[in-house]
Amino acid sequence: MKPSTPWPLTLTPEQREALRIAADLMLPADDHSPSGAALNLDAFIDEWVSAPYPDQQRDRWLILSGLAWLDAESNARFHHAWAAASDSERRAVFDDIAFKGKVKPGYGRPGFFFQRLRGLMLGGFYSRPEGMKDIGYIGNTPMQSYPGPQRRSADPSQHRPGPDGHQAGGVTALLPLPSAGQGERFCKELKFKGKNGTSGLQGLVTAWRLRNRRPQS
Repeated sequence: MKPSTPWPLTLTPEQREALRIAADLMLPADDHSPSGAALNLDAFIDEWVSAPYPDQQRDRWLILSGLAWLDAESNARFHHAWAAASDSERRAVFDDIAFKGKVKPGYGRPGFFFQRLRGLMLGGFYSRPEGMKDIGYIGNTPMQSYPGPQRRSADPSQHRPGPDGHQAGGVTALLPLPSAGQGERFCKELKFKGKNGTSGLQGLVTAWRLRNRRPQS
């Protein structure tokens, strides 16, 4: 069956191209999964911001104004549009707006745009089979047995360190940490360049645990 949407897609080819560029920067290809652009996340965002609902229409204004800002900023800095910028030039722009608490003064609104766009990109990525596979999510798959979360020893020295470097307890002590391969996209979400060491791992652990948190019985 050919995919279809119940409303017209409204982004221009230029806006879609800008989104593909951003998708490749935020979610570059690696050994575990393809890039955001290869998964057509620009089409996902086009469908989202074209939807006739209040939340999507609020996002539409933010995303369109942010894409226009990327062009204006690129022209002001490099004398050409975002699509014509080099990879290093695009990263220089994103570096000023990508990291919470480190957004360049006066760039608060572009920083908010980046945050929302990144969230939409990740939402699109993790809704795809490739994204689910990337974190080891198996979905509604039959299992012969389910052991459930295992309560660990009361001895704090037996607990894995929490995201702040201290030993974890309570609910989080029951949850496994992701393997090196499994949680990589969370690390990229927090440090979009992705392949620059371990920065962002504290946020990775926090995001993983919040996503998998279960209430205590």
